[in-house]
Amino acid sequence: DLSGITSLEQAVSIISGASVVISNDSGLMHIAGYLGVPVVGIFGSTTPAWTGPLGKNARIVSVNMECSPCFERTCHLKHYSCLKKITAESVLELAMEIRRK
Repeated sequence: DLSGITSLEQAVSIISGASVVISNDSGLMHIAGYLGVPVVGIFGSTTPAWTGPLGKNARIVSVNMECSPCFERTCHLKHYSCLKKITAESVLELAMEIRRK
């Protein structure tokens, strides 16, 4: 985890050399997509339909919930299921799939 200890320029440099980027819905996810680096975007309270990564090297992980997308930073229902139901295995599977291409 390099958050808070790298500049934006350093983060972009690191991303540009990555074989795959796994990221939440964030600016760095979009930078990876722009650079053509394979990216797996994790979406909880947001929707990839509005803010998903662009490019053929992008994959999306999300869970359809009755309460989503709520676009909240904290879960008003207190269960955070939109994130908790995303498994590490599903993210890793997509990362490995996109890396093989």
